[in-house]
Amino acid sequence: MHTQPTSTTTVQDILANRMAQFKQTQSSSSSTALPQAYIPTEQKHTITIKPASKSWPDLLTALEPVLDADGLYRTCILRTVRALYDQGYGAELETAAELAIKLANKKPASHYFARSVSKRAGNWATKTLAKVHEVWEVRKNALEVIEKLKLDSKITNYILSLSWKYKNTIIRFLSIATEKGYGITNPAGYFFGIIKTAQATT
Repeated sequence: MHTQPTSTTTVQDILANRMAQFKQTQSSSSSTALPQAYIPTEQKHTITIKPASKSWPDLLTALEPVLDADGLYRTCILRTVRALYDQGYGAELETAAELAIKLANKKPASHYFARSVSKRAGNWATKTLAKVHEVWEVRKNALEVIEKLKLDSKITNYILSLSWKYKNTIIRFLSIATEKGYGITNPAGYFFGIIKTAQATT
């Protein structure tokens, strides 16, 4: 049971109590579950959790930055990509391309993308899909924080970075900050206070 606030209960007491409860349940949480859909109440943010499915020609246009190979190599990549598209992975392929552009180091993004969809290496089933779903989960969490705390959309990038750093706890922090019955009048300030506390202990 939660400890109800009294006249002598401080914000620090409430936080300590809720953090203790969180630590007890953290170990039982699963990090392998696929992201659940979060439907925002207002469509005013720039975060796209999961891209809308595109037609094959439109998807090819979106993937062009990571398909800048030539000849037989390009043909092999396109064959693999088309097979995945036909299996219903159009949105996943688009996100995988975004990841390739952002995460490719010295090698071109096209090489990173080719490895991510490689049949021979088995990366699509074992690594790439997991990373894609993680991206969607982080975006969902960031949007949920922005929506529930009524934050300005200009803070989007900061919330996304927090959602990556605290991807296993960000929604629990949000739950603590918005839980009814504790008389929290400034949920946004309380939420960022929890983040600051977490940063100080890591």
